[in-house]
Amino acid sequence: MNSTFEIVICDLDGTLLNNNKEISNKTLKTIQSLNQMKIPVILATARAPRDIEIYLKGLELDTPSICYNGALIFDNRKSEILKSNMIDISIVKKLFEVLREEKSIENYLAEKNNEFWVDVIDKDVQCWIDAGCPPHAIGYPSTFLDDHLSKLIVRGNTEFIIRILEKYFKEHLIYTFSDSRKVWIEILCKNAGKAAAVKWIANHYSVPLSNIVAFGDAENDIGMLELVGFGVAMGNSGKDVQLRANCIAPTNENDGVAHTLRGIFSI
Repeated sequence: MNSTFEIVICDLDGTLLNNNKEISNKTLKTIQSLNQMKIPVILATARAPRDIEIYLKGLELDTPSICYNGALIFDNRKSEILKSNMIDISIVKKLFEVLREEKSIENYLAEKNNEFWVDVIDKDVQCWIDAGCPPHAIGYPSTFLDDHLSKLIVRGNTEFIIRILEKYFKEHLIYTFSDSRKVWIEILCKNAGKAAAVKWIANHYSVPLSNIVAFGDAENDIGMLELVGFGVAMGNSGKDVQLRANCIAPTNENDGVAHTLRGIFSI
């Protein structure tokens, strides 16, 4: 399609992975072909660095990874932070004070430095634990309120939480929904987000944004899909995502990423 594309950036869950959280053989071979062509493939995910190591090894990627939805850019080979946009802990404390006073939080997850804290082990959290990601600690957040956070995810009175974020924290924080049910609200530093991370990647490789292809399926992917030269929404993504993309790929269950990349790069 366009031989000028120089970088591929790809969301993980719901995009590169099938519904069993696996990389299909077709996808693996496609990424291996891009590796041979010296086209950097960058994973852009809400996950922590520890949670994507298995996929980086399987795909034989030695590129930086965009983690925590853009709050962290990480070199897994060296276990080195390349770029970090943390939430100032004073902001986190103020937010918790308001939300706890109004009893509007049912549960929370807080992540930093490859570790996460959780208030309650519920069904959603158990899924993370079953996937091999046990929490560092459980209970009231005093255990992590001594340092800045990579991201904070809260569940509760959605309408009230968003109203508080918009009214008091708009200058410091951005938020999106981290699940298709729009139950968990993911909160990041205002300077974070996948789009901001993609800009860093473009500068790191000295590649114009117009020469980057990006794939995604969720609301938190929209920024980067609109930013790059060719944004691809998955067939399993919502209409709001598809309307912002240049192209709609087949679903993640039907090797949508591999199918589209083979067309773009004539693999």
